[in-house]
Amino acid sequence: MEAKAFRPEQIEAWRAAVAKHESDKKAREEMLDSAKAGAGGACFALGHAYMRGNLGFPKDAETAYRWWRRSADLGHAEGAFLTAAAFLHKDEKAKGVVEQNIRLGDAYLHIAAALGHGATQQQMHARLQSIAPPRQPPRPGSTNVFARILCGEAPASVVQKASRTLRRLCL
Repeated sequence: MEAKAFRPEQIEAWRAAVAKHESDKKAREEMLDSAKAGAGGACFALGHAYMRGNLGFPKDAETAYRWWRRSADLGHAEGAFLTAAAFLHKDEKAKGVVEQNIRLGDAYLHIAAALGHGATQQQMHARLQSIAPPRQPPRPGSTNVFARILCGEAPASVVQKASRTLRRLCL
């Protein structure tokens, strides 16, 4: 049986592939070590590696979301945003992988905004504007007690009386 001769460019391509595999292996080990040590950025990058199946990690959405949540808990703004999107099921990949939880999703949105995630801050501002539009002052001489309370123009005794009345009506 005659040995097949390989062209030099084939040999170089194989060497490059082996070198890339070795560098991927080293990067994978460094990323895992950093993430386990509590580096938020490494946890976030590890989440992306699992989501995409990069650096030799298996493609696993559930593990990716777990690492993103850990990065959020360690103070990573983008990790908090992706965790919120997963819990709120805004990310299609999260459906069936992460159980929908509106309360946790909102909490992580607040965390992402507090950590400085710009898009989340804008989203939260727009949301607050839609929920609580700017207060309109009551017309002069208005006798509507609740309008005066909402605008802060009612005396404390009126506010307390209205509060007691509402509690009685609601119980």
